[in-house]
Amino acid sequence: MNEQLLNSLPVIYRSDYLPLSINWRSQFYQLLEIRDEKTTIMINQLPVHAEPHEIIFITSHADVQIKGEPKSVRVVQFESSLLVNMIDEKTIYMKMILKNIHMLDWQDFLKFKLEKSNILEQIRVSVRLFSFLLDILDQGNIVEEHILCEENPLLIHFDDSRMLEVVLYMKQQIANPDLSLDHIARVIGYHPNYLCQQFKKIMKITPMKYVARARIEKALDLLRTTDVPIHRICSEIGIKNSSSLSSMVINLVGVTPAEYRKMYRLCGMQPAACFYTTDLDTPQMNNIRH
Repeated sequence: MNEQLLNSLPVIYRSDYLPLSINWRSQFYQLLEIRDEKTTIMINQLPVHAEPHEIIFITSHADVQIKGEPKSVRVVQFESSLLVNMIDEKTIYMKMILKNIHMLDWQDFLKFKLEKSNILEQIRVSVRLFSFLLDILDQGNIVEEHILCEENPLLIHFDDSRMLEVVLYMKQQIANPDLSLDHIARVIGYHPNYLCQQFKKIMKITPMKYVARARIEKALDLLRTTDVPIHRICSEIGIKNSSSLSSMVINLVGVTPAEYRKMYRLCGMQPAACFYTTDLDTPQMNNIRH
């Protein structure tokens, strides 16, 4: 019965140890704690430079090599049906910084010493490890992630600082009617599919939906706050003709751009709340993405 309960857990603790060898390969997921000094770790021949109080999550069946003393890291091995769904299947590793509260949780977790025959203790430790992983993955502690791109076998890196670069570039180029996913990816230096995947993962929206939303948001703001003619608003937000803008505004707020401007000024309307909830996958919205 206890073994069935253990096997039903989303995370199953298997072992933790100080490695005796500088090279190994594990069938399990691994967490590597960097203990006392800077360490370089090779993961599938990719160098990872890590500091004390960082933890490296490594996917299963990865080749690991420590550049230096093997005991400079502690290894925790586990299985997880949950991570299969939470983490991109092409992820090679994730580097995470432990904040003070997480460091205490980690140290508390490591105090447990298991006997292999004690399944109840293994269940208890597995539950604690599961809780720790959820906190780490949920609270923005991941500072670096490497994923294997299907169409490019090179390992590539994407983090929140690059996301800011992407968003700023989109806003700078919003008046460009030819702004496209391929164009943005080429400028930033990523494959379009990878950029789209990572942008949606962090921003919860695809890059071109973000552009479409930003364009309409700016159009409504210009209608509310300026007397800029409709054709000039189109040129400022990268929409090629007034009829497309008119269709967008009607779809979002139910009136034409001119009527929206007039109603807002006469009645003191607030910015349309429906803008943030409207489905962006309509034919009209698709017109402004190209």
